[in-house]
Amino acid sequence: MDEMISIILPCYNPIKEYFNVCIDSIKKQTYTNYELVLINDGSEESYSEYIKEIAESDHRIRLIEQKNAGVSESRNRGVKAAKGEYVLFVDADDILLENYLDEAADLIDKTGADLIQGATFYLREEIMKEERLFYYEIADDCQIKDLIIQILDVSKPQYNNIGKNKGKIARGPWCKLVRKQIAEKVPFKKDLYLGEDRVWNLELVTKCKAICLAYRNWYIYRNNDCS
Repeated sequence: MDEMISIILPCYNPIKEYFNVCIDSIKKQTYTNYELVLINDGSEESYSEYIKEIAESDHRIRLIEQKNAGVSESRNRGVKAAKGEYVLFVDADDILLENYLDEAADLIDKTGADLIQGATFYLREEIMKEERLFYYEIADDCQIKDLIIQILDVSKPQYNNIGKNKGKIARGPWCKLVRKQIAEKVPFKKDLYLGEDRVWNLELVTKCKAICLAYRNWYIYRNNDCS
């Protein structure tokens, strides 16, 4: 696959240290045909100036500025603005492993799936190097039911402790490469302040004709008070 991938990244007063690491992890992707859609969700002036500097640092970054509307509206706006055939969502303090887009794009070529679902693990001091080879499959009806249970309460053992870094299929929007046509049909609920990610995930699963489960850690989640 050589089509463009759109990375959607909402930000509001991002912690500069974490934001820099996040942006650098995107720039280091071995798959280079992507755009980064930055949505500045009404950040304060000093943060907004910094976000503009980031946007001007790479021609693949597009900046959208708006009054503070929340992360759901920011993600929805990012999907509308996206030019790529597939989209993925990133939080401003998280990290992508450098082979994420490359390997996920390869799975699109092999499977034609509407959703490539990878694994997320929490940031810690030591990050193990993942094996180059990994297992993937197109989810059947039973696996989709198990995936729904995982989204609801993160209890299915086959979707936890994945790889050397003990990742899991998370119920957030992370580590999901979604066909844009599908993402447009499943907007985030702006009126939900708790559980909006879970609702979005459940609706997304029902809209996809084919889901590829990749037992591979691609996304690092930073757990902090601002997450």
